[in-house]
Amino acid sequence: LRKTCGIVTRLHRYEMYRWADQINWDAVDSLILVSEAKRREFNARFPQHTSKVVVIPEAVSLDRFEQKIKPFSGDIGILCHLRPRKRVYELILAFYELTQEED
Repeated sequence: LRKTCGIVTRLHRYEMYRWADQINWDAVDSLILVSEAKRREFNARFPQHTSKVVVIPEAVSLDRFEQKIKPFSGDIGILCHLRPRKRVYELILAFYELTQEED
């Protein structure tokens, strides 16, 4: 498929060991990790992609960020395993509600 937008992804601990070697990191624009330890590990394994890594520690206070209300542009994306514990059905319903706000 032709790339039409930026690709941002994240790696959890187990994914670093199981799937990281299967990713086309050249196609990824930014990678989110949850710790400096994971950054060091990723950088050691994929040194040519170190500039793409951003660390967002778990349990960051939302008070650190200013909320900016923007009109819904119609662009929504998700990347996840389609398993019941991920609550994808609720996400589909939320996407539907967002599309109704546009009408």
